[in-house]
Amino acid sequence: MVKKKPIIAGILILFVLTLILITTINQQTKIVFPDQTRIAVEIADTDDERRIGLSHHIFLDQDRGMLFLFDRPDRYAFWMKDMNFPIDIVWMLDGIVVDVSEQVPVSTGVTFATYVPNAPVNQVLELNAGFIQKHPLVLGEKITVSQ
Repeated sequence: MVKKKPIIAGILILFVLTLILITTINQQTKIVFPDQTRIAVEIADTDDERRIGLSHHIFLDQDRGMLFLFDRPDRYAFWMKDMNFPIDIVWMLDGIVVDVSEQVPVSTGVTFATYVPNAPVNQVLELNAGFIQKHPLVLGEKITVSQ
């Protein structure tokens, strides 16, 4: 006769792990664009997280991005060191689009171009290159950040 206790315990463990995974996915920070497109983002809100950013990511899913959060508005400079794919950058002040940098290329060589917004920002959103072309943004539009 097959022992049912280990099978039942295994099923319960799988069920609990599935619930944890679903809860984690649902708690991701989401960005909602003016055209109602939604993406999930990784948050970079420490110096180390902001320094590393998307560096060393091999790719970025089309419905994903990275949101950099800063304590105070400034004209923060970004570069493409160790990046493996081009990106679009949305520069925001409290969710309001103040500038965009489209099709930012991967850096090659030993020098790295820097990208700086035209105005102070406290949020910077990195997306796959071409996202802004598919979902046009107008300066002054509001992008919603939700948990």
